[in-house]
This record gives sequence, C-alpha cells and structure tokens, in this order.
Amino acid sequence: MSNKSEKKARRESPSGKLLYLLGRCSKYNNTLEALRLYDEALVNNVPLNVEHYNKLLYLCSSSNNELGLERGFEIFGKMERSVVPNESTFTTMARLAAFKDDPQMAFDLVKKMKEGCGISPKLRSYVPALSGFCKKGLADKAYEVDGYMIMNGVAAEEGELGLLLRVSVDAGRVEKVYEMLQRLRGSVRQVSEETAGLVEEWFRSDVAVGVGVKSWDVG
Repeated sequence: MSNKSEKKARRESPSGKLLYLLGRCSKYNNTLEALRLYDEALVNNVPLNVEHYNKLLYLCSSSNNELGLERGFEIFGKMERSVVPNESTFTTMARLAAFKDDPQMAFDLVKKMKEGCGISPKLRSYVPALSGFCKKGLADKAYEVDGYMIMNGVAAEEGELGLLLRVSVDAGRVEKVYEMLQRLRGSVRQVSEETAGLVEEWFRSDVAVGVGVKSWDVG
C-alpha cells in the first residue's frame, strides 16, 4: 500500500473520522457534541490517541463550566491508563485545575510533567499555577513556581513578572519587589501601561518611601 493510500485509510478509519469531527467541534467550540462523540467512541471501542484526547481536553478547558471541568478530569484519568500525555495535555489540565481554583494541583501537574514524564514544560504550562497563587495572595507559593521555572530554564516574561510584582507589592515584600523590578528592567524594553502603573503605585507607597527609594526608570 502506498503512503497516499495509507493516509487515506487512516482518515477513513473510525479513529480518523472521529479526529476530523473533534477538529470541527474545536473549530466551532462545540464541547457538548465533542463529548457525545467521545462517549459514542467508547461504546464502539474506537481507538483514541493523544490527538483525540488533547482536542477533547482543550474543549473541556475552554467551556468554563462545571460539566467541562468534571468531564475533563474524567477523560484525563482514562487517558493516563492507555495513552502517554504530552506537554499540551498537561498544560490543558493545569488550566482545568486553575478553573477549579486549585493552583497547587496545577503546579503538581507541571512537576509531574517534568519529573514523572520527562517532558519539558513551556512558559504557558506554568501560568495557571503562578496566576492562581498570585490571585490568592500566596506570595511564597508564587515564588516557588518562579523558582521552579528558573531551575528548568524557563524565563518569565512581562505578564508573569507583573503577577509576581503585584503579589510582592501587596505582601509588602520589599526585596522581592526590587528583584522583580530589576528583572523587568533586564528583560522588557518598555513595560505596558498596567505594569508602569503598578510600579508607580509601589513608589508612592509608604513602604517604598520608608526604605528611601526615589525613582525607577520604567522605560
């Protein structure tokens, strides 16, 4: 059989047809139809691969409702028993954990990706945990995520440094505020208005005045 014939056979197989239909569901953000197709595939013993699961999990994570959350974790649990997850899988599950308001679970998924599966997380993989801890005001946990990123060679960008700066300002962590300011200065040519406003807020604060700092160039 030629390569062209093999590709056609894969496309026309039950698994190939399911992948195509899930792709259409993803395009039109139709989570309910994707879940119906998934349940039907289970009944008919259609083989699923990582692409099928990733499309399903993506739709669950983008649905922003309890059904998507519940089914997402259910599908991931079944996936782990038969298919090796990849970076996209873990990142999507971290987002689902964030929707569940559980940044620790999101962080544990990132560590499982790296330490359990040998997969290098991308910056996007860390954002759900980092953002979740920062929003909860859990500065030390946010610094733990940041430290894990640094240890694994992942550089925070303005968005992440802004989150760390905000949680540091709110917690009055002077040394961390200036660490984040220096990192912003070293990595961002010109900060956004939002970040610049946060910097100005810090320098107007009683804490900043108390340590005798007068200015900082935001670019």
